[in-house]
Amino acid sequence: MRAALLVCFTLLGLGGCPARREVAPRPPALRVAVSPSTPPYAFKQGGQLVGLEVDFARELAAALGRPLDLVEIDWGDLIPAVRTRRADILMAGMTVTRARQVQIAFSDPYLRSGLLTVMRKEDVPRFKTVSRVLGTTEPIGVITGTTAERFVREHARDAPVMVYPTVQAAMDELRQRRVTLVVHDAPVAIWFAASDEASLGVLLELLDQEETASSTELAALSQRLLLSQLMRQRDQLTHEIIHAERSGHLQERDAAVNNYARLLEQIHDLELTHQPLHGKKEEDYQEKIRS
Repeated sequence: MRAALLVCFTLLGLGGCPARREVAPRPPALRVAVSPSTPPYAFKQGGQLVGLEVDFARELAAALGRPLDLVEIDWGDLIPAVRTRRADILMAGMTVTRARQVQIAFSDPYLRSGLLTVMRKEDVPRFKTVSRVLGTTEPIGVITGTTAERFVREHARDAPVMVYPTVQAAMDELRQRRVTLVVHDAPVAIWFAASDEASLGVLLELLDQEETASSTELAALSQRLLLSQLMRQRDQLTHEIIHAERSGHLQERDAAVNNYARLLEQIHDLELTHQPLHGKKEEDYQEKIRS
């Protein structure tokens, strides 16, 4: 002990004891609430959470220099989770509405979409226009607490409205003929219809126009990530078309060609509204794509 003190005092005479290195505190995790049953925004694949909003959340956490904590929450509990501080933000493909803006703050919209109608394949000839959908007296399925529920109740006044907790539940009821139509956000509706083309069809005419919001500082990057994912889907469809053509599977080829045409329209629309990135953010994005 005396030896240690002597060393210290000697060093004081030379300029002081060596300072103890302070360790920077670990930044708190960014808690992002997601609804894991809303593809392509967030869904489970191989036991892992994937999707557009999951990718956006990872980018936001990296930009803030904070670890990411994805909090899986049912759709109806997303806003209460943020208001009660169980999550810092929510990223779940949520449409901006005035009623929701009273409860939480939204970023600038990163995606303009709307509501589409999904139906059984056999019913496609019966529902070729929006007026036929809104004028039906047959049951329509919607997800609780969504803009689709409000829209259907206001505009399809003669149709019984059947409310479900998840899109998957509504689609299952559609296949079981308990409802005739399901109305939901366009990206999710197209995802489910494309995943079961043998039994489901979709009216590719928007019932209304909506805006989806994400983190403001990631708006441009969100567009780039979405565009990149659409490009990968385009390449995959190209391979499917070539394979079906060579194999003589003409129905599969025609279905893939139709999907390809719709995808090109989405890519074109997104490129028209694309916000360019600059400087370091552009370099970071290009590095992400290369990796």
